[in-house]
Amino acid sequence: MPKVFVPQTPSRRVQGKWVTKYDLSSAEEHGTLVHLTDPGMITQGSMTRVINQLREKLRDYGPEDSIMAVGDPAVIGIAVHYAAQSHRTAGEVHLLRFDRIAKRYKRLAIQL
Repeated sequence: MPKVFVPQTPSRRVQGKWVTKYDLSSAEEHGTLVHLTDPGMITQGSMTRVINQLREKLRDYGPEDSIMAVGDPAVIGIAVHYAAQSHRTAGEVHLLRFDRIAKRYKRLAIQL
């Protein structure tokens, strides 16, 4: 089953709890959503931990998988880097971008 890796789920705090800002479920047509970071995890002092977590979770990134272009641009870039290093992809990474006109996620192949 293909996976859609979500670098950072857009979230906000409501009454002390993290709540997702957007419904990402329409991306599930491209695979099972895999959240790479927890809400509130990304701070100035946490990047080493974030990098290690992304490296581990993207270890088995495969040619049928995608990375959703959502969240902190630095974290998206790190995710693309580790996905491209997977021995299974030969440097090809797929990004999911939201098409506002079609109102759905579209898959974009990038050869690095």
